[in-house]
Amino acid sequence: MCLELNAATDFFGMTKMSFDGESYNLSWSANSHSNVYIEDFLPKGEAMNHFEKKVSVTLVKGADCETIFRKKLDDIAVAFAEKQIDKYDVDTTDMNDVVIHVLSRLEQGETMYVVQSCVYRVVKNNDDVVLFEAIQRSYKDFQPFLKKEDSLAEKMKKSIRLLNKNILVK
Repeated sequence: MCLELNAATDFFGMTKMSFDGESYNLSWSANSHSNVYIEDFLPKGEAMNHFEKKVSVTLVKGADCETIFRKKLDDIAVAFAEKQIDKYDVDTTDMNDVVIHVLSRLEQGETMYVVQSCVYRVVKNNDDVVLFEAIQRSYKDFQPFLKKEDSLAEKMKKSIRLLNKNILVK
């Protein structure tokens, strides 16, 4: 696999985006295969190596929705079996526009250092598939984060469905 890293190459013609009423800026991008383009967006003041909020947009050219969805679900199932994921739920009402929610934690040895709520949206876009990923994290004060996580997840699911699926490589 050839991973072409870019500080922030604008593949999609958008250096800014809005998510959940907040402005995000293009922070990192990659062209990991000839048909896969990834852009990460962060709010002002956040850094890729330590962020509380992030939105990623991945375009897979020439893919089908169900294949990308099944791959993402397989990855989640492995992490769940390894106890890295506490819970997940899937909305497959429309197999061309699937939403997945995951509550996970990152640990170093016996110590938990991050709890995160992730919402993925896998959506068909002509002959391509767009994978949106929205993440909110807590590096401390896990209990307050976990208490509001269900309402946070519902809010993130609504917001991710509002993102424009018409992503094109410029």
